[in-house]
Amino acid sequence: MRHIIGTFRRNGVSDNNCDIDRKFENERLRHAGESLKVLGDTYRELDMLRKDAKISRGRDAAVSQLYDMSDVFNEYSGARCEKVTISGKKYTRLTLAMHRRGISADNITLVKKRDKYYEVSLNAKIVKTSCATAKELADIISVCLERRFIPDEASRHVINREFNRYVFIEEAPYRTIHGVARCKKSESDVSGDNFSVCTPDSIRTVMCLSDGMGSGRIANCESEIMIELMERFMEAGFMETTAIKMINLAFATENYNARPLTMDVAVIDRYNGQMKLIKLGAAPTFIKRANTKDVEIVYSSSMPAGVFERADIEETGTSLSDGDMVIMVSDGIIDAIKSDNKEEYLQGMIAAMEVSNPKIFADRLLRGVTLNSDMIKDDMTIITTGIWSRDTKNLILT
Repeated sequence: MRHIIGTFRRNGVSDNNCDIDRKFENERLRHAGESLKVLGDTYRELDMLRKDAKISRGRDAAVSQLYDMSDVFNEYSGARCEKVTISGKKYTRLTLAMHRRGISADNITLVKKRDKYYEVSLNAKIVKTSCATAKELADIISVCLERRFIPDEASRHVINREFNRYVFIEEAPYRTIHGVARCKKSESDVSGDNFSVCTPDSIRTVMCLSDGMGSGRIANCESEIMIELMERFMEAGFMETTAIKMINLAFATENYNARPLTMDVAVIDRYNGQMKLIKLGAAPTFIKRANTKDVEIVYSSSMPAGVFERADIEETGTSLSDGDMVIMVSDGIIDAIKSDNKEEYLQGMIAAMEVSNPKIFADRLLRGVTLNSDMIKDDMTIITTGIWSRDTKNLILT
């Protein structure tokens, strides 16, 4: 399945026939997803007629795989790519501006992706000077198309005397900065918590936190596998929910259910400020609103990963604004609070902190939690992520 999806991602669609090829590709993927779902339904109905527990468990795993593969195909069929016509006036202004800089370009294409952001691709070479940078060309495109574009990370950084393909993506209106603070259990050689903060594409900032059962090397190894698989799935183009379903199934079918582990994922859309929280048995997440004492708590009652073959996922969506901060914690932070209402006590600590720098915030919160503790009884991890508008000038984090 990964090979099939990878082929679609590598080959993509041609610039000249983006909308036509994409419709055809979407239709094929949608039919494949529907067929897999029907096959899964049929498999489950047949399984109800059989009583053998071991056979039933194997069939349940197969059915889960079929459903999850169906989700993957349907997800890819929804990845929209719409070709947009550049108006004659803007096109002329763009070609003239590039000519004045000594850049020759052809096959200029403007595409709108996922109904959110624009992408410009073109063939370019230098004709008058020794070289030019992709950033210079991005600035020219931004002025002429009246949208802020930046070079795609995978594109060349320098334009030389040979035609090459360059891709420029619309810059997201929001930026994120994160900080991490952590400590391991006393007398333990390594923490059982693992985390990741990444930007798998131009849209998302993804924070992942996994807490292995107990502490030490086994817990560390299992949570590390969870995080690494999550990163690989996202790099391959999967959305977070689908990735978690596939990873959970892998842990469940490999008999990891004797040692379940949590998975906490926060996904920030840097184009519209929307955040999605996905939890498998994870601790609450706290959202500190900018310039106020308001702190929201997002709870979870779901089971950890590996307990059920069909993941017990809880999803919550919310909107973030300029200056808001998201605080993710492992169970060790909550358990260390010496209060009957642990979450509310931590909520009060977060509300009282007047710090905008995510790293300083995480460090101070960890110190506050462990201040009166003679012994660290569990691994502790805090991930803080702040979101700011790019229109904010002279951003100073204190």
